[in-house]
Amino acid sequence: MRDELTAIENLINELEQKKEAIKDVNAKGNAMLDTYTRDEAHNLSHELSKLNMRWSKFNDNLRIRRAVLEATLRSRTDFHTAFTEFEDWLGRIAESLSELETLTANTQSLKDTTKRREWIQKQKELEAELDAHEPVLRSVEEMGRKLGAGLDSGKERTEIQNRLEIVSQRWIDVRSIENSVRKRLTEAEQEWEKLTNTLSSLIGWIEDKSKEMLAQQPVGGSLSTVMAQGAWMKNVEKEMEV
Repeated sequence: MRDELTAIENLINELEQKKEAIKDVNAKGNAMLDTYTRDEAHNLSHELSKLNMRWSKFNDNLRIRRAVLEATLRSRTDFHTAFTEFEDWLGRIAESLSELETLTANTQSLKDTTKRREWIQKQKELEAELDAHEPVLRSVEEMGRKLGAGLDSGKERTEIQNRLEIVSQRWIDVRSIENSVRKRLTEAEQEWEKLTNTLSSLIGWIEDKSKEMLAQQPVGGSLSTVMAQGAWMKNVEKEMEV
């Protein structure tokens, strides 16, 4: 565990050195936005946004993990620090999910393919973060239980237990919102795919019938030909009603 903590400390030091590089990339990227076309600028802005989000999340994850390790190796003060950092992180995730839930509640907006795909990507990123932090939650909960069991003060032990129960319920609530958003986006995407397939099938049917209709030319001729053409038209009309 000490080796892991040392490795994380070294990595955090490296991140400090990389901070200037990130700033430089952002500065150059923002300067380039004015010279790009609208579509190119949109793509560049999107990539810069993803870079900064991942950079921020990576820093947060490292610091949370470091705090958890320090809490395990040191005093209960460090446990409270780790617990608070996890609570803060969970609060940020809850806020992001709440915003996404509000956005995806608009059924008209869900029909916008670009927005829907962006929201699907955002949901996947949040889901991945939650999955990655579940072991951290279990570790913090275990440390809290061990710390509480070793305390002489019943009041402090109760306070720790209450905090653990509150964060556990918050975790359940956040997971529930994430599941709801994922289901909503999945259903919207499936509905879009269904509509696309239906339209594609309809276009194919129209093209086939157009070719068949041209093959019926000229209209008339022998009685048997006229009857055959009439039967064909009736079949087409029935298919159109389906």
